[in-house]
Amino acid sequence: MTLFARVLISNTVLLVLAPLVAGLVHPSTRHLFDPRFALAAAVPLLFLWLLNFYFLRGAFTPLQRLSEFADRVDLLHPGRRLALESRTAEVVVLTDAINRMLARLEHEQRSSTRRAVAAQGSERQRIAQELHDEVGQTLTAVLLELDHAAKRAPPELRSQLMQTLEDARASRADRRARDRA
Repeated sequence: MTLFARVLISNTVLLVLAPLVAGLVHPSTRHLFDPRFALAAAVPLLFLWLLNFYFLRGAFTPLQRLSEFADRVDLLHPGRRLALESRTAEVVVLTDAINRMLARLEHEQRSSTRRAVAAQGSERQRIAQELHDEVGQTLTAVLLELDHAAKRAPPELRSQLMQTLEDARASRADRRARDRA
């Protein structure tokens, strides 16, 4: 049950019970229980109830609109703010608080996204460095093996192995020059 309905029901009960209690307490108001008087009293009570309904609805409508706005908030579409026109100080304070909360949430979301992107960039850089270091170590090992193989190879293979060794050394030198640049 909504807050509006609870307050309206409470006020309705008070509007109905007030004359009945008055009739029980004061002897001069015993005529309250006369059916003719009850019918005559019903009209002003209905008028008071309608006034109560009108004023309560006006007071609670901004809260209903606030709830509807909160249901539509989407942080993927930032910048939307609640704009309630109200003469009630509490509603103005609540509207401002919700708009400040949305600003903080959007700021935190942007910060969180920046941190995630920075972490991804750092991880990519770390992996690239590891791969780079691994390639350098593997190339050095290949150079050592080629040198060792060229020294033990028969003369007909030695020149081909020496050429491959020189190509590998040139590749390592190019990589180092690119690393410095």
